Amino acid sequence: EVFQTQLLDRLQAGGYRRDASSARFNRGLDMLMGKAEREDDAQPFPQKPHAFYLPDMPYQPFYPSEELPWVKEVEAATDAIEAELSAFLASRAQAFAPYIHGGLELPGQTPDTLKDHDNWTAAFLIRDGAEDSEWSAGCPTVSALMDTLPLTAIKGFSPSVLFSKLKPGARIDPHTGLLNCRLICHLPLVVPAGCGLRVGDERRDVVRGEVWAFDDSINHEAWNNSADDRIVLIFDVWHPDLTEQERRDITSLLEAVSA
Repeated sequence: EVFQTQLLDRLQAGGYRRDASSARFNRGLDMLMGKAEREDDAQPFPQKPHAFYLPDMPYQPFYPSEELPWVKEVEAATDAIEAELSAFLASRAQAFAPYIHGGLELPGQTPDTLKDHDNWTAAFLIRDGAEDSEWSAGCPTVSALMDTLPLTAIKGFSPSVLFSKLKPGARIDPHTGLLNCRLICHLPLVVPAGCGLRVGDERRDVVRGEVWAFDDSINHEAWNNSADDRIVLIFDVWHPDLTEQERRDITSLLEAVSA
Protein backbone atom coordinates (compact mmCIF):
# COMPACT_ATOMS: atom_id res chain seq x y z
CA GLU A 1 0.00 0.00 0.00
CA VAL A 2 2.91 2.34 0.68
CA PHE A 3 4.17 1.65 -2.85
CA GLN A 4 0.72 2.36 -4.32
CA THR A 5 0.39 5.63 -2.39
CA GLN A 6 3.87 6.83 -3.35
CA LEU A 7 3.28 5.83 -6.96
CA LEU A 8 -0.01 7.72 -7.19
CA ASP A 9 1.51 10.76 -5.48
CA ARG A 10 4.36 10.88 -8.00
CA LEU A 11 1.98 10.29 -10.91
CA GLN A 12 -0.29 13.11 -9.82
CA ALA A 13 2.73 15.39 -9.34
CA GLY A 14 3.54 14.59 -12.97
CA GLY A 15 0.08 15.70 -14.08
CA TYR A 16 -1.87 12.41 -13.96
CA ARG A 17 -5.62 12.73 -13.47
CA ARG A 18 -7.66 9.56 -13.72
CA ASP A 19 -10.66 11.25 -15.33
CA ALA A 20 -8.41 12.86 -17.99
CA SER A 21 -6.41 9.72 -18.83
CA SER A 22 -7.32 6.98 -21.27
CA ALA A 23 -9.33 3.98 -20.10
CA ARG A 24 -6.57 1.59 -21.17
CA PHE A 25 -3.88 3.48 -19.24
CA ASN A 26 -6.06 3.43 -16.13
CA ARG A 27 -6.58 -0.32 -16.54
CA GLY A 28 -2.87 -0.87 -17.03
CA LEU A 29 -2.17 1.14 -13.86
CA ASP A 30 -4.76 -0.92 -11.96
CA MET A 31 -3.05 -4.14 -13.14
CA LEU A 32 0.36 -2.83 -12.07
CA MET A 33 -1.02 -2.09 -8.60
CA GLY A 34 -2.79 -5.45 -8.34
CA LYS A 35 -6.29 -3.99 -8.45
CA ALA A 36 -7.22 -5.68 -11.74
CA GLU A 37 -6.20 -8.82 -13.60
CA ARG A 38 -5.29 -9.18 -17.24
CA GLU A 39 -7.75 -11.05 -19.41
CA ASP A 40 -6.57 -14.22 -21.16
CA ASP A 41 -4.82 -13.59 -24.47
CA ALA A 42 -5.56 -16.04 -27.29
CA GLN A 43 -2.40 -15.18 -29.25
CA PRO A 44 0.15 -18.03 -29.50
CA PHE A 45 2.85 -15.46 -28.56
CA PRO A 46 1.04 -12.86 -26.38
CA GLN A 47 2.52 -9.52 -25.37
CA LYS A 48 4.43 -10.20 -22.13
CA PRO A 49 6.31 -7.06 -21.08
CA HIS A 50 8.21 -7.20 -17.78
CA ALA A 51 7.77 -3.60 -16.61
CA PHE A 52 4.38 -2.32 -17.77
CA TYR A 53 1.51 -3.74 -19.84
CA LEU A 54 -0.85 -1.35 -21.62
CA PRO A 55 -4.08 -3.18 -22.55
CA ASP A 56 -5.74 -2.96 -25.97
CA MET A 57 -2.53 -2.21 -27.89
CA PRO A 58 -2.46 -3.38 -31.52
CA TYR A 59 -0.88 -6.80 -31.91
CA GLN A 60 1.75 -6.45 -34.65
CA PRO A 61 5.05 -8.33 -34.32
CA PHE A 62 6.57 -6.09 -37.03
CA TYR A 63 5.08 -2.61 -37.46
CA PRO A 64 4.51 -1.64 -41.14
CA SER A 65 7.48 0.53 -42.16
CA GLU A 66 5.35 2.52 -44.61
CA GLU A 67 3.39 3.82 -41.59
CA LEU A 68 6.55 5.19 -39.95
CA PRO A 69 7.44 8.43 -41.79
CA TRP A 70 11.04 8.58 -40.52
CA VAL A 71 12.16 5.15 -41.77
CA LYS A 72 13.30 6.30 -45.23
CA GLU A 73 15.51 9.01 -43.71
CA VAL A 74 17.20 6.52 -41.39
CA GLU A 75 17.72 4.03 -44.21
CA ALA A 76 19.26 6.75 -46.41
CA ALA A 77 21.92 7.35 -43.74
CA THR A 78 23.13 3.71 -43.70
CA ASP A 79 26.48 4.34 -45.42
CA ALA A 80 27.28 7.43 -43.33
CA ILE A 81 26.40 5.63 -40.08
CA GLU A 82 28.49 2.60 -40.95
CA ALA A 83 31.44 4.88 -41.79
CA GLU A 84 31.13 6.58 -38.39
CA LEU A 85 30.97 3.21 -36.66
CA SER A 86 34.10 2.00 -38.48
CA ALA A 87 36.04 5.18 -37.70
CA PHE A 88 35.08 5.07 -34.04
CA LEU A 89 35.95 1.39 -33.67
CA ALA A 90 39.34 2.03 -35.24
CA SER A 91 40.10 4.49 -32.43
CA ARG A 92 38.59 2.45 -29.61
CA ALA A 93 39.37 -1.26 -29.60
CA GLN A 94 37.23 -2.11 -26.56
CA ALA A 95 34.07 -0.32 -27.67
CA PHE A 96 31.85 -3.41 -27.46
CA ALA A 97 30.97 -4.99 -24.10
CA PRO A 98 28.59 -7.84 -23.20
CA TYR A 99 25.01 -6.70 -23.56
CA ILE A 100 23.04 -6.45 -20.32
CA HIS A 101 19.40 -5.48 -20.13
CA GLY A 102 18.99 -2.19 -18.28
CA GLY A 103 16.10 0.00 -17.25
CA LEU A 104 13.56 -1.67 -14.99
CA GLU A 105 14.70 -5.23 -15.64
CA LEU A 106 14.45 -7.32 -12.47
CA PRO A 107 16.66 -10.24 -11.40
CA GLY A 108 15.50 -13.52 -12.86
CA GLN A 109 13.65 -11.99 -15.80
CA THR A 110 16.48 -12.24 -18.31
CA PRO A 111 17.61 -15.72 -19.38
CA ASP A 112 21.10 -16.43 -18.03
CA THR A 113 22.26 -17.05 -21.60
CA LEU A 114 21.75 -13.32 -22.35
CA LYS A 115 23.90 -12.04 -19.48
CA ASP A 116 27.59 -11.07 -19.61
CA HIS A 117 28.17 -13.10 -22.75
CA ASP A 118 30.68 -12.26 -25.47
CA ASN A 119 28.40 -13.66 -28.20
CA TRP A 120 26.12 -10.60 -27.95
CA THR A 121 27.89 -7.30 -27.30
CA ALA A 122 26.89 -3.65 -27.49
CA ALA A 123 28.36 -0.16 -27.76
CA PHE A 124 25.93 2.41 -26.33
CA LEU A 125 25.51 5.97 -27.58
CA ILE A 126 22.63 6.39 -25.12
CA ARG A 127 22.00 3.90 -22.31
CA ASP A 128 18.79 4.01 -20.25
CA GLY A 129 18.44 7.70 -21.16
CA ALA A 130 22.06 8.67 -20.36
CA GLU A 131 24.17 9.84 -23.30
CA ASP A 132 27.80 8.85 -23.83
CA SER A 133 29.25 12.14 -25.10
CA GLU A 134 32.31 10.46 -26.63
CA TRP A 135 30.14 8.18 -28.76
CA SER A 136 27.76 10.99 -29.71
CA ALA A 137 30.61 13.24 -30.80
CA GLY A 138 32.10 10.39 -32.85
CA CYS A 139 28.78 9.56 -34.54
CA PRO A 140 27.21 12.93 -35.46
CA THR A 141 24.95 11.43 -38.15
CA VAL A 142 23.33 9.08 -35.62
CA SER A 143 23.04 11.84 -33.01
CA ALA A 144 21.40 14.25 -35.45
CA LEU A 145 18.98 11.56 -36.67
CA MET A 146 17.98 10.54 -33.15
CA ASP A 147 17.06 14.16 -32.38
CA THR A 148 14.38 13.96 -35.09
CA LEU A 149 12.77 10.69 -33.91
CA PRO A 150 10.01 10.02 -31.34
CA LEU A 151 12.41 8.29 -28.93
CA THR A 152 11.01 7.08 -25.60
CA ALA A 153 12.55 9.74 -23.36
CA ILE A 154 11.93 8.39 -19.84
CA LYS A 155 14.42 9.58 -17.20
CA GLY A 156 16.57 6.76 -15.82
CA PHE A 157 14.97 4.23 -18.14
CA SER A 158 15.08 5.03 -21.85
CA PRO A 159 15.83 5.52 -24.66
CA SER A 160 18.76 3.28 -25.48
CA VAL A 161 20.66 3.82 -28.74
CA LEU A 162 23.37 1.27 -29.44
CA PHE A 163 25.38 -0.68 -31.95
CA SER A 164 24.65 -4.36 -31.34
CA LYS A 165 27.10 -7.05 -32.46
CA LEU A 166 26.27 -10.73 -32.80
CA LYS A 167 29.25 -13.02 -33.27
CA PRO A 168 29.45 -15.77 -35.93
CA GLY A 169 27.26 -18.75 -35.09
CA ALA A 170 25.63 -16.95 -32.14
CA ARG A 171 21.96 -16.87 -31.16
CA ILE A 172 20.03 -14.54 -28.90
CA ASP A 173 17.69 -16.88 -27.05
CA PRO A 174 13.89 -16.30 -27.03
CA HIS A 175 12.93 -13.52 -24.61
CA THR A 176 10.56 -10.57 -24.15
CA GLY A 177 11.24 -6.91 -23.35
CA LEU A 178 9.98 -4.34 -20.88
CA LEU A 179 7.05 -2.52 -22.53
CA ASN A 180 4.36 -3.09 -25.15
CA CYS A 181 3.93 0.67 -25.74
CA ARG A 182 7.20 1.18 -27.66
CA LEU A 183 8.85 -0.29 -30.73
CA ILE A 184 12.42 -1.55 -30.95
CA CYS A 185 14.03 -0.44 -34.22
CA HIS A 186 16.95 -2.02 -36.10
CA LEU A 187 19.07 -0.50 -38.85
CA PRO A 188 21.30 -3.34 -40.13
CA LEU A 189 24.81 -2.08 -40.98
CA VAL A 190 27.13 -5.09 -41.30
CA VAL A 191 25.11 -8.08 -42.46
CA PRO A 192 26.58 -11.36 -43.68
CA ALA A 193 24.20 -13.96 -45.14
CA GLY A 194 22.34 -16.18 -42.68
CA CYS A 195 21.20 -13.57 -40.12
CA GLY A 196 17.58 -13.41 -39.02
CA LEU A 197 15.01 -12.36 -36.44
CA ARG A 198 11.81 -14.06 -35.28
CA VAL A 199 9.10 -12.06 -33.52
CA GLY A 200 6.11 -14.16 -32.51
CA ASP A 201 5.47 -16.45 -35.48
CA GLU A 202 7.02 -14.05 -38.07
CA ARG A 203 10.57 -14.71 -39.29
CA ARG A 204 12.63 -12.25 -41.35
CA ASP A 205 16.09 -12.23 -42.87
CA VAL A 206 18.28 -9.27 -41.92
CA VAL A 207 19.00 -7.01 -44.92
CA ARG A 208 21.62 -4.25 -44.76
CA GLY A 209 20.04 -0.78 -44.80
CA GLU A 210 16.48 -2.11 -44.35
CA VAL A 211 14.91 -0.79 -41.14
CA TRP A 212 12.33 -2.68 -39.16
CA ALA A 213 10.43 -1.80 -35.99
CA PHE A 214 9.04 -4.57 -33.83
CA ASP A 215 7.12 -5.13 -30.60
CA ASP A 216 9.73 -6.62 -28.27
CA SER A 217 7.09 -7.50 -25.65
CA ILE A 218 6.32 -10.41 -28.00
CA ASN A 219 8.62 -13.44 -27.67
CA HIS A 220 11.53 -12.98 -30.08
CA GLU A 221 14.98 -14.33 -30.93
CA ALA A 222 17.84 -13.55 -33.32
CA TRP A 223 20.62 -15.56 -34.96
CA ASN A 224 23.80 -15.23 -36.98
CA ASN A 225 24.49 -18.43 -38.91
CA SER A 226 27.40 -16.90 -40.83
CA ALA A 227 31.17 -16.86 -40.28
CA ASP A 228 31.30 -13.07 -39.72
CA ASP A 229 30.04 -10.48 -37.21
CA ARG A 230 26.58 -8.95 -37.62
CA ILE A 231 26.20 -5.32 -36.46
CA VAL A 232 22.94 -3.36 -36.28
CA LEU A 233 22.01 0.06 -34.88
CA ILE A 234 19.21 -0.30 -32.31
CA PHE A 235 16.95 2.41 -30.86
CA ASP A 236 13.46 2.55 -29.36
CA VAL A 237 10.53 4.82 -30.23
CA TRP A 238 7.06 5.37 -28.87
CA HIS A 239 4.38 3.12 -30.35
CA PRO A 240 2.54 5.25 -32.94
CA ASP A 241 -0.84 4.16 -31.53
CA LEU A 242 -0.31 6.15 -28.31
CA THR A 243 -1.83 9.57 -27.68
CA GLU A 244 0.28 12.44 -26.32
CA GLN A 245 -1.55 12.10 -23.00
CA GLU A 246 -0.70 8.39 -22.82
CA ARG A 247 2.96 9.12 -23.52
CA ARG A 248 2.98 11.64 -20.67
CA ASP A 249 1.22 9.26 -18.27
CA ILE A 250 3.50 6.32 -19.13
CA THR A 251 6.57 8.57 -18.74
CA SER A 252 5.38 9.78 -15.31
CA LEU A 253 4.58 6.22 -14.26
CA LEU A 254 7.90 4.68 -15.27
CA GLU A 255 9.93 7.60 -13.89
CA ALA A 256 8.07 7.13 -10.60
CA VAL A 257 8.73 3.38 -10.55
CA SER A 258 12.37 3.94 -11.53
CA ALA A 259 12.79 6.49 -8.73
